[in-house]
Amino acid sequence: MKTFLRAAIASAALLAGFSASAATSYCSAAGGNTDGLSTSNMTYNSNNANDCYGVVAGNDTDTAVNGLNWGSDWELAARDNTGPNEVDISNVVAGILWTVTASDSASGNWTLMGVDQNGPLSANLGDKFDFVGVLKGGNGFAAYFFDDVTYQLNANNGGSFSIVFKNNGNKIPDLSHMTVYARFSGPCTVNCGGGGGGGGSVPEPGSLALAGLAMTGLAFLRRRRPS
Repeated sequence: MKTFLRAAIASAALLAGFSASAATSYCSAAGGNTDGLSTSNMTYNSNNANDCYGVVAGNDTDTAVNGLNWGSDWELAARDNTGPNEVDISNVVAGILWTVTASDSASGNWTLMGVDQNGPLSANLGDKFDFVGVLKGGNGFAAYFFDDVTYQLNANNGGSFSIVFKNNGNKIPDLSHMTVYARFSGPCTVNCGGGGGGGGSVPEPGSLALAGLAMTGLAFLRRRRPS
């Protein structure tokens, strides 16, 4: 109930801020998004987004994203500012340092880079993550939700994007910035290798216990061996 109320309050606040929008809504809502957004407006590794939301006035924040219907624990992972005097953002989320780059236009391609920062401990590259990609253009933004996706090792992770909403001048704006919000979703299941380069997995407690028993047995046999 608290989650529902928080989402409702955040949605109402976002609705109030965008006068040009017919009614800010989710793409999964009955009848689809009222601003013409589609889950195909943003792709990740050839897959459409699972859901989208917008159009919202102003700039995106982690507070706004955490108030949507896509759960909580979102953190700002990376932002690519297309303005010449603006600084890009790269943050560590779930042990991964993220960087995003995108085309400086109304549509194009985007790339997500990840560098493992925590050695062989989870989470690591190759694990599953949830992403929210935000496209900001003109005076508004749209958010796209990707559920339970894998950052593929040794691959060009990213996809395509297309801004379809209009600014106050009734024109489709170029991308002002792209933001990626992320959260850890699940343990490493593919491309899992040891070491700090990425994808290392932590041994299960049962495996550690068996290994400990085996070492104890070897030590006992060594002590019992006649000289």
